[in-house]
Amino acid sequence: SKLVYDNITTAIKFNSGASIQLDWKQTNNTSSLRPNTIELFIKPEYNSNYTLISGSGWNLNLSGSNEALYGNVVFKYDGTNEIKSSLLPIFNDKFFGISVSSGSNGLKLDIKQAHKEKTLFEQSITSSAISNWNNGSTIKIGGNYSGSIDEFRLWSDVLNTNVFNEHVSFPEMINGNHISASTTDL
Repeated sequence: SKLVYDNITTAIKFNSGASIQLDWKQTNNTSSLRPNTIELFIKPEYNSNYTLISGSGWNLNLSGSNEALYGNVVFKYDGTNEIKSSLLPIFNDKFFGISVSSGSNGLKLDIKQAHKEKTLFEQSITSSAISNWNNGSTIKIGGNYSGSIDEFRLWSDVLNTNVFNEHVSFPEMINGNHISASTTDL
């Protein structure tokens, strides 16, 4: 199990078993809150069931289907509860974006794949449920995931869906919900 830095795409490639563990801590010195949004771009190597990110009592998964190109993005929280996308062509050998948020209005899962301004697929799912997102002191990226991860970002605010959509069309963008978000919220 090893991480490979891909110089062509500037993404990190995870081989099954590779993982990165990060501190899951407050977003600034005046707040006891963890980040409210995790945003990342992924390109799975093949159709399978993966855990992309896990924390204390929650995880972000990909669930493969019998159809080679299709699968679901699933955010599991509080043990058995989940919000889940419909079947999407997430195993098409192209990067797609995921944004998962936990805030005072509940949970939000945004998924989108685009080529410049052309949308290939997108879905936004919300739930009024409040999760135990802020529990624990670490998060783990990878574990059984095989594929690439790029543009991993933690935001202190719940990222607006329209801002996430801009990031998917232009991944180098680091704008946020307001004019100074890239320096105060990212």
